[in-house]
Amino acid sequence: MAALAARDTMALRVNNGLLVVLVRKIPWAVTLSELREHFAQFGHVQKCTVPLDKQTGFHRGRAWIQFSSKELHNAL
Repeated sequence: MAALAARDTMALRVNNGLLVVLVRKIPWAVTLSELREHFAQFGHVQKCTVPLDKQTGFHRGRAWIQFSSKELHNAL
């Protein structure tokens, strides 16, 4: 999961007062629960969305992590 910390793999935005992080270049072996667990160290994860490819059933290598507040702890 250390590869997720690279600067070109994340983008931040605020949506309805909540922080949303777009994470790209996620390894194929990473599961939704592993993503939630990893990002929980930075703040309370309210929602984690991982779009799936309809043809293959695998995720598309990106996810949106929504936190319950605008503040992240030790994220960057």
